[in-house]
Amino acid sequence: NMLHSNPLADNDDAVHRLPELRFSQIPQNIGSSDWLYTVDLDYVNFSRAGPGYDELSGVQTDSNGTKFRSVKSICSGNPSTDPNYDRNPACTRTYTGAFKPDTDLIRTGQRLDFQPSIYRSFKVMNGIDITPKVSYRETHYAFNVGEDMTNSRRYVRTELNNRMTFSSIYGDLRDPKSSRYKHEVIPEVTYTSIPWLDHPSHPFFGSGTESPSSPRDNITDGDLGSPFGLQFDYNDRIYDRNLVTFAVTNKLVEKSWANNRPEYKQIAALKVAQSYDAYQDKHGGPFGQAWSDVTTTLDVRLDRFQTYSIFKYFPQHNVTDISTRVRLFNDKGQFFQVALTKQYPVVPGDPNLNRNNRTEEYTFSSGITSRYLNLMGQVVYNANWANSENRKQIKSWASIAQFKPPGDCWIINFTQNQVTGGDTNFALGFDFTFDGVPKPALSPDALDALRF
Repeated sequence: NMLHSNPLADNDDAVHRLPELRFSQIPQNIGSSDWLYTVDLDYVNFSRAGPGYDELSGVQTDSNGTKFRSVKSICSGNPSTDPNYDRNPACTRTYTGAFKPDTDLIRTGQRLDFQPSIYRSFKVMNGIDITPKVSYRETHYAFNVGEDMTNSRRYVRTELNNRMTFSSIYGDLRDPKSSRYKHEVIPEVTYTSIPWLDHPSHPFFGSGTESPSSPRDNITDGDLGSPFGLQFDYNDRIYDRNLVTFAVTNKLVEKSWANNRPEYKQIAALKVAQSYDAYQDKHGGPFGQAWSDVTTTLDVRLDRFQTYSIFKYFPQHNVTDISTRVRLFNDKGQFFQVALTKQYPVVPGDPNLNRNNRTEEYTFSSGITSRYLNLMGQVVYNANWANSENRKQIKSWASIAQFKPPGDCWIINFTQNQVTGGDTNFALGFDFTFDGVPKPALSPDALDALRF
């Protein structure tokens, strides 16, 4: 259970998606027309061994100004709302047995989601494409607790995407087999709205069913104290009620020749996007902002250099989340990589922000290869160690060793990783091959699987 500080804690409150059944129809033509349709159907049963809900305290504010809710517990016979209750042997989680819809959190139930869509692309003129799309979505819920144990949601979503493409080609245009580069600039505007919605209120969806003006793909700790609360996952939220998204994409594509055949490779891409939520601006939604965060994505893939970066600037808080890495490597698989992760505990709709609670980590990785031995290592440095709980500068480290005995028929993999103050984890594995083709060295991405 990843919600407990003690890895050996009871697992009764871990939520499982079992079973989950999905059906997806790839785009198909409607008869002989140019219109396409898709169908998506998803059923999930959320279950756990313990009670189907969590008893929570009301929204509180810690000494740093961060809003939170916590699981109710009893410590030495006294009620407690300490979010780290499980670290104290004298504390135990408590249930009164009476579900309170205004504060408690539903964790189990069933969800059936059905969504058909139709769309078509029109080319207005050279370089300009317009794609209208209409979707109908119906979702049914069956909960295991509370007096109102069912809920349904139905709505129609319309979308209109307008895209223009401007391009230029560089290089020797006289030689048909010379290397050339194509630069594309793609501005686009997407308008999304929900003209019809039928969704009765329910405690499961909190005080509001609207999400931030820009869809977020993940659920964070900040959602628990936010106006929309916490549901099973992001599919339970209604987003893009009346949204306009502006984006500009730059692409650089290389065309080269190998064995008298052309090869195409995108070597660089830069995209900047921001959304304006007209619904929140008109009705004053619970988040207090109509403009979303500004998202910038940079992807560069050269022969000896790679970088992938995501920047999210939050105008309401004047901070930027950063996730970036820079990798240098050669044909032998030897590499050196530096990565930076910086995230602030931004809660949509809450203008308060404690910058000291940010996550700021630098990751240094390197690897070498040889005939009989491949080595990779990684160290994670906590740049915000002074405000961390354990005040340790080195957060974790990991290493991978590959032994390749003569014969190219098997490889011995040895991995080790450890979080500062925790136990060391070791793993030993064997890879066999019988076709005589040597296995390539592990990708540097294998180190990411060992991070905590």
